[in-house]
Amino acid sequence: MILFSQLYYEDADLGITSENLPSEKFLINSFANLLYTTSNFSAGMRYEANHNVLLGFDKRYNGEGITYRYTQFNKDGLDITLGNFYEQFGSGMILRAFEERNLGYDNAFDGIRLKYSPFKGVYFKSLIGRQRLYFDKAEGIVRGFDGEISLNESFESLSDMKTQVMIGGSFVSKFQKDLDPIYILPENVASWASRFNIIHGKWIMGAEYVYKYNDPSATNNFIYKEGQALLANLGYSKKGFGVSLAAKRIDNMSFNSDRYLSGQDVSINFLPALTKQHTYNLAATLYPYATNPRGEVSYQADLMYKIPKKTLLGGRYGTSIAVNFATTYVPKRKFIDQYNCKLFNFLSYPEKCNVGLWRRKSIELLKKTKKTPIFVGGTGLYLDSLINNISNIPPISKKIRLRVNRIFLDKGKNYFYEKLLKIDNSYATKISKNDTQRILRAVEVKVATGKNFSYWHKHKKENIFERVVYVVLNLERDDLYKKINERCKEMLSEGVVDEVKRFLKNKISVDHPLHKAIGLEILSNYSRGEIKTDQALSLFSRDTRRYAKRQLTWFKNRANGAKHLCFDDAKNYILNNV
Repeated sequence: MILFSQLYYEDADLGITSENLPSEKFLINSFANLLYTTSNFSAGMRYEANHNVLLGFDKRYNGEGITYRYTQFNKDGLDITLGNFYEQFGSGMILRAFEERNLGYDNAFDGIRLKYSPFKGVYFKSLIGRQRLYFDKAEGIVRGFDGEISLNESFESLSDMKTQVMIGGSFVSKFQKDLDPIYILPENVASWASRFNIIHGKWIMGAEYVYKYNDPSATNNFIYKEGQALLANLGYSKKGFGVSLAAKRIDNMSFNSDRYLSGQDVSINFLPALTKQHTYNLAATLYPYATNPRGEVSYQADLMYKIPKKTLLGGRYGTSIAVNFATTYVPKRKFIDQYNCKLFNFLSYPEKCNVGLWRRKSIELLKKTKKTPIFVGGTGLYLDSLINNISNIPPISKKIRLRVNRIFLDKGKNYFYEKLLKIDNSYATKISKNDTQRILRAVEVKVATGKNFSYWHKHKKENIFERVVYVVLNLERDDLYKKINERCKEMLSEGVVDEVKRFLKNKISVDHPLHKAIGLEILSNYSRGEIKTDQALSLFSRDTRRYAKRQLTWFKNRANGAKHLCFDDAKNYILNNV
């Protein structure tokens, strides 16, 4: 039985007042273990009581109950565990369940685990279960398999070799029902890993690679993107001397058994930080760095040397010297970010953008700077929303959007269009009955404000700019179309078809504006083998040219007084007149 308790009181010298203290001055974290063990069998349980949980610990730990219980049988290389257990595959980058009581972290599994060694040097693990979430369990189900073989142990002919080799691999998947009313999310998310470790004399080398299929979650803002992780190390050691080099690359490797939780809540994996942590002075001098799961690159070098004893610097027992260097950085984005562009990548797929949201974000940025803004782009409607008067529609709450989407998924677009004809016939007759995005938007506005779209179109916002300069990049029609054709061909060769396949695989709701992307339908047909490469490229280029023509027409008719200039002249004009 172990009890942790803290008493809190004011200290004027330290600036600690009643405002900094909990209402309850005496807090306790405690637990007691009960264990039973025989030669092949063991069982146990843990009872926890936190009244109330210590400061610094998550408040969701408040409570009491049996948080850990298990039975385990072990005989002849077979190990079976029922109930709670901790486990790790490889380095832990694909799966690691562990407890760090001092930090208030515990993601133990509750389920079944099987370990089996059929031959010497061959080891298998498999498990299925749900993870601990404070005094509850996570919604998602985790399944995993791990295999490892030591070649020198398994093969007698290699047992005397100076070089020792170990290889291993893992597979982990999670299952969580998709109950989201907006997104169509993957219910099964899989990941796999491979690793090796080689020891040759005084040298050791190892590496592990992890790949995770698309896993939209709260941590990555529900993007549909694969995750990858690579960890490699090289070391040399002899008596009194050792050196270790390590490198790591992480990209979108947050892996939680509940997609709506973030941080360390029910994290399936553990991403090691490449930095040496001295626990004796963490509180005073060193921040314990944690890996950024969204993406980072890290390097570390560690040098250790022991000055021999009975020397001038070694003294009676010898003197140990350790030198460590570690660095971590986030790779810079190419091209766009280097020019300090704003409103780029401010939403994550599959979130929806609309004119109102973009306008609000633009105004927020404008309020933070005194510089003259330069808006670049070809979507005239969005530019028009800033430059000319637009509807003064207030923001629609997420709760209302969810409710409208639930009804839409149940009733369908025809039902919604009929409703729109009744509540706002004037607007309904101006749009297509198949334009799901505009139909949903109009219904949301009516539900949220009590007034229809037509009303809001009559009540405009005032202009926010005193002066607007339009500069339209002018290019001869033949040259423009030639560049478009070349660009479409380049996109086809650089993997746009694979991007389309991933998009279709995720089954994003048909009302999502991404379904209107130029070339999506054409490339979808091409990916299914319904049209040939030449035909796909021809149609893709044609639709892109048509869009460019519509852009030119829009700016010709709406951008009054616009300067139509070539690129170099446009640059000089902006620098001299804006």
